[in-house]
Amino acid sequence: ARISLGLLMGVSLFGFLLRLAAISGAVLAVRHQAWVEAVPLAATLVVSHLGLLFWETRYVSASLAFPGLKPASQES
Repeated sequence: ARISLGLLMGVSLFGFLLRLAAISGAVLAVRHQAWVEAVPLAATLVVSHLGLLFWETRYVSASLAFPGLKPASQES
């Protein structure tokens, strides 16, 4: 079945906004704790979020561009 481009973009945007809300909620929950340092927390969140976003972009674009070439699941 064909996938609507608008639906694909909407789901991508909603997923991104949901992840940003989850990160914001986690930061707001711990921001007043004595063990939290703002700069290392921000650096960790930014680097890890961008790294996961680039990894996901590469994986999803490869699977959408070549749907017949997906790796087969390996059964042991």
